[in-house]
Amino acid sequence: MELTSPLTTLGSISTPRSFHTARGSPSNGADDTMLSSPVDDPQPEEPTYRDAVQLPHELKSHCQIHLEEQLYTAAIHILSGLLSDGTTTTALQPSHHLPTQKLKPSPALIPPPSQIALLATLIIHPSFTSRAPETSNIHAASHALSYLRGLLSTVGPINANFRAAFTFGDTTTTSNTSNGNGSSSVITTRANGRSGGGLTTTSSHPSGLYSSSEDDSPPPSSAGDALTGPFARSHLLFRRAPDFWTVLGWAFRCAAEHSASRWPHWRVWLGFVVAVLEADFDARLARDGNTGLTGRGKSARPYPMLAQSLVAGYLEGLRRERKNCAREVLRAVFAFSDGENGVSDRARFREVFERETVVGKRKRKRGGEGAAAAAVDLENDRFGDYLDGEEFESDEEEEEDNNGGMPALKGGRRRPGRKTKAEGTAAAASFTVTDGIAETVPFRLRIFRLLSAVSYYLPETFASVDELYEKFTDHVRGLPLPMFRLFVESHPSILPEFVQVHFLRTLIEAMLPPSHPDPADVDPVDAAGTGVTELVMQECFLPFAANKITAEDNAKLSLALESIMWFVYAQIGVGYSAKLRRAVEAGIKAREDKVKRRGTGKADSAEKAAREVLARSARNLRALVDVIAVAGR
Repeated sequence: MELTSPLTTLGSISTPRSFHTARGSPSNGADDTMLSSPVDDPQPEEPTYRDAVQLPHELKSHCQIHLEEQLYTAAIHILSGLLSDGTTTTALQPSHHLPTQKLKPSPALIPPPSQIALLATLIIHPSFTSRAPETSNIHAASHALSYLRGLLSTVGPINANFRAAFTFGDTTTTSNTSNGNGSSSVITTRANGRSGGGLTTTSSHPSGLYSSSEDDSPPPSSAGDALTGPFARSHLLFRRAPDFWTVLGWAFRCAAEHSASRWPHWRVWLGFVVAVLEADFDARLARDGNTGLTGRGKSARPYPMLAQSLVAGYLEGLRRERKNCAREVLRAVFAFSDGENGVSDRARFREVFERETVVGKRKRKRGGEGAAAAAVDLENDRFGDYLDGEEFESDEEEEEDNNGGMPALKGGRRRPGRKTKAEGTAAAASFTVTDGIAETVPFRLRIFRLLSAVSYYLPETFASVDELYEKFTDHVRGLPLPMFRLFVESHPSILPEFVQVHFLRTLIEAMLPPSHPDPADVDPVDAAGTGVTELVMQECFLPFAANKITAEDNAKLSLALESIMWFVYAQIGVGYSAKLRRAVEAGIKAREDKVKRRGTGKADSAEKAAREVLARSARNLRALVDVIAVAGR
């Protein structure tokens, strides 16, 4: 589904009407040779979704029984049929000469949040993915994912009430009222999973119908929606994890350490949940329209629907626990992105499900009377003889000490190849970007894009735009060079141009020496915000080396300049000039000279790799200048 938020839409070249994200003030005299944030453009329209209505009591109870009795595929087939029913309603005309008139689809029948939460758990639970005892379990997970994707695209995130279904924690209360006419009221309470309670949603609504164009409330549910089966009580993902950010960090850990067994499944789950977060944010922003303002002071008005978005709720959860919101979130976003913080990341981000990373490896043939008598009881974590220690050994299981340190073997010995905290620097130097880790970068950037939007529209919920970009770029700047490169490369399908240019400019300015010219002094047009002009590029960015003498830091600066130069000169069509070539050549020479000051002693493998990247980036910059010169003839 296409995203429509101004912070998730491409085509962000500024106009004289554009605003600058960081300052939140109009740009005076801006022209069309500057990239910035077009936040004063008209608000996007919400995609057209079907109306939604809760399942009738009998159907809801029928599906609930199927789910509690572990007949998951049967329940999903019922729900899928109900969702697709009535999508092609047509009105028959009295004469064949008249065209057939297509009527508005009838409201879609949707399950309560408790059932949606259970289906979202099936997608990722090891009993239905990496440790499925039967093929039918894998099919159930696949059908659940297909149904939830259809639910999102058909009725939308608000109609489906994903906000209630995807609420984390043992005890959470969410209230929602209508748009002022008193037509609905919804209160969602999540009981404590340890006490055996279920997810319960209570509400009142005169008609039971939710229209995506007339009401701001999610579809109602009744007090009898709680799932009481053993699986829902003890295995529901949203009860086992305290918040979304710990799940995000654990998923990234799986990408780094369990890339074959668990990451393929977490990648699918993250793809769906992040899509829900994005669609929910966009839909609520569209409904707020121009009713919410970003001004400051007494005249400022919040965005009422946006403040109730799912991602805002995840951030508010950290604030309620009196945690440093920005620190906790960025810690999850950058979890396992380098080798230096591996120990602390492992202590913070642990498995969600019990023995989740265990993968059975056969040691001898099964047989005998004991094998026939082995019982399979998924509700109580009994998997027959799949995980018996005498016949199978764990392929990836880790035992962590009480201090959250590195996994250890019995007898107190460390696992071979594991590094202690004192060896963190060496671990960072030898950090390798595997395929799994590389696949996490798009997810990290999509979360950053959402955080950027929250910072602009709801700064009190998270952080100001300036604070977010400064902290985010600080983390990126400290990444190993291969990982750094993945962040600064062009991501047009993930980041809007103005978000990426703002990010790159903040990053570049943090790496330049303090003596470099101030863009506000060089180009008065640029003084109002974070736009990047041709003059700023040629006089403030391109001609300089990094503020450090290492090859790695200068290579990072060159890669960032390469990316931002592509935007400014290729995307907005700035023409070639001899001044551009002089600036590029001066910067290449400055960075090479800066690296030579370190000496010509024996360089380690990381230093050699950084010098190769620096030389390759210099060739790319020269090639880009040649392309611009040819295009301008």
